[in-house]
Amino acid sequence: MLANVHVCTICMLYNLQTLILENCSKLKTLPSNTSNLSNLRHLNNSNTPLLEEMPPQLSRLTHLRTLPNFVVGKGSASGIGELGSLHLLGTLRLERLENVIDVEDAKRAQIMNKEALETLRLEWSGTSEKESEVLCSLKPQKKLLELTIKGYNGLEFSKWIGHPSFSDMTYVKLQNCKNCRFLPPLGQLPLLKVLWIKGLANVESVGAEFYGDCSLPFPVLEELRFEDMQNWKEWLPCKRNEEIRIFPCMGKLFIRSCPSLKGWLPKNMDSLSKLRIVECEELVVSITNYKHLRELRIDGCKRVVHRRGVKFKLLEDMRLHSTSEFRLKIDGFIRGLTKLQRLQITGCEELTCLWENEYRWLQPRISNIIGGNISDSPPHFIQELRALKQLVLIGCSNLISFPEAGWPPCLESVKMESCNSLRHFVRNQIPPSIRRIEIAKCQNLKRLVKDAGELEGCLEKLEITGCASLTSLSGEGGRLPRTLKNILISECEQLESIIKTFHDDTCLEVIQICECANLKSFPEGLCHLSILRKLIISECGSLVSFPRGGLPSNLTYLYIYNCDQLEALPRGMDNLSCLQTLKVQCCGGNLASILEEGFPPNLIQLVIMKPKSCKPLSEWGLHHLDRLTSLKELWICGVDPDLVSFPPKEVLLPKSLIKLRIGDFPNLKRLSSLTSLESLAIWNCPKLASIIGEQEDHLPLSLTQLRIFKGCPLLTKKYKPGKGRHWSKIAHIPYVYVGDFFEEAEADR
Repeated sequence: MLANVHVCTICMLYNLQTLILENCSKLKTLPSNTSNLSNLRHLNNSNTPLLEEMPPQLSRLTHLRTLPNFVVGKGSASGIGELGSLHLLGTLRLERLENVIDVEDAKRAQIMNKEALETLRLEWSGTSEKESEVLCSLKPQKKLLELTIKGYNGLEFSKWIGHPSFSDMTYVKLQNCKNCRFLPPLGQLPLLKVLWIKGLANVESVGAEFYGDCSLPFPVLEELRFEDMQNWKEWLPCKRNEEIRIFPCMGKLFIRSCPSLKGWLPKNMDSLSKLRIVECEELVVSITNYKHLRELRIDGCKRVVHRRGVKFKLLEDMRLHSTSEFRLKIDGFIRGLTKLQRLQITGCEELTCLWENEYRWLQPRISNIIGGNISDSPPHFIQELRALKQLVLIGCSNLISFPEAGWPPCLESVKMESCNSLRHFVRNQIPPSIRRIEIAKCQNLKRLVKDAGELEGCLEKLEITGCASLTSLSGEGGRLPRTLKNILISECEQLESIIKTFHDDTCLEVIQICECANLKSFPEGLCHLSILRKLIISECGSLVSFPRGGLPSNLTYLYIYNCDQLEALPRGMDNLSCLQTLKVQCCGGNLASILEEGFPPNLIQLVIMKPKSCKPLSEWGLHHLDRLTSLKELWICGVDPDLVSFPPKEVLLPKSLIKLRIGDFPNLKRLSSLTSLESLAIWNCPKLASIIGEQEDHLPLSLTQLRIFKGCPLLTKKYKPGKGRHWSKIAHIPYVYVGDFFEEAEADR
């Protein structure tokens, strides 16, 4: 990763035409003699957030055509005026404009004359006395397509912003211009399609000044976003001929974090297809005016209003979150949602049952959600949502259960979170259309299905997390759906059993059981799951054993982590010919003796880390390692505290091995037989003084990655890059890292 460019050798490449520094996230400066690159045409320095300034005399690069980023430094020898003689094209971002002290220098940049520029971004990171004058001086050419102004601290915008002479401008973003009280007349831009206004904290009213002086404001605007406008109080209508429709092409309107905004939104936006209003606590949203909506999201508003008789025949996605009051008429709303595919309701505490409870209609409870007099409506009104595929309920703390009948016929996915009164999903039968169920943080959920029976249907994926009262998926004698492919149960501390028995016609492919402290055993019949590929068991502290018959023969991935009471791995591990990955970490019991039978023969990755009961390495069956002719990756950590040499004499590493990770061996002093390795990592081996074997004078030439992490003081001192006494012996390795694991991970981001 390029951190800084100190050497000038790169600037001796006088014929260089393209220099790409994109995404050099730690680059701070460029060589001072960059101007020597007289033939340079493209200098790509985009996404270099730490770049402090530009090198001097950039004006000498007369052939330069692309320069995405120009940073004005403090007292920089290369002021913004250096851009004047450059014929730039494409995108130009001018950063730290607060460092422009001389307005004349901004004028010398001649931004107006750069006719090939398509995108201009003007950014301030602090304040200065002449910001308004600088902004005026940076007026671009009139064919500009996109304009962004960020961090400007002047009291008002320059008059050129929003001027109709910018007839090709399609995109404008104004961000964090906190002192401006009024928006520029952006409605005058004839081809503006996307407008984003964010963080203009001093704007209180949006009205005539925004629309501008033209007969039809915003004639082709398709997307409008307002965000983080803390003091915005009113959005005034455009006072034009009433026959003229404002925003005639508006397809998307997003308003977020405008807590003071009151009143009503513009009416008659007939083209509006997406409406998202989030965290506008004082706003009343009347959706009656937007009958062509396809997506509606209302979150944290004062009120949602709908007038009877208006139907939303195109609405596909509706999300209602934490809104104080809904006034939605059933006859004109629910039954009009003929294409609704996704419905999400969040934070509606009065919702007791979605559409019925124990065969009785609960009109008083649900009226706060749906509104109006619903006594004349059939009890299964939600069945009218015949296109509904996904239902999400979050924070409906009084929801008790779902009915047995009346489900939307196309419903495929149900997600529930923090519905703390929910005791079971259904009484007897999962609806046949449902393929995915996700339940999270429902503290009183005891079972997925209340009574015993087959969980028939088409369910393919089941996830239950953070449900502290869950004891089992079904009552005594229940069975999983034959179609179920993936099951995840996590953080369910009272779980006693998943199901009594796995049947051989179950199509499970993945099982993940994590943090279920009370689970003592797996269901019988695990060995019969002929399609099972992946089994993960993590932090199940009471798990004692696997069922009779062991593991299914087609298993390819097995991970067991932190199961203190697990007495042993299943017998017959050496017969699992399809197993490619075996990870055993932080487990107790007599795991080592089972592996003495032999490892699965076709392993590609083997991880044995920090067992609770440490034994000599030879007792882990590692003397069979050389038989694993497909093994490519081996992790050994904390297995044998007395180990002095790795590998020990009785253990031969397979020739196929290319990646080795070893750690937590307090007495390890020697390494050997590392031929063919491509990657080596070592940590917490305080007595290890060399990574080169006693009978060898160099590391294998195949090694391309070497990592020495914390806890290896002798190695760190000897091999520290550029400083260690033996650095020359590893300097040929393309990637060497010596330091803390987390620091490397941070650097790689």
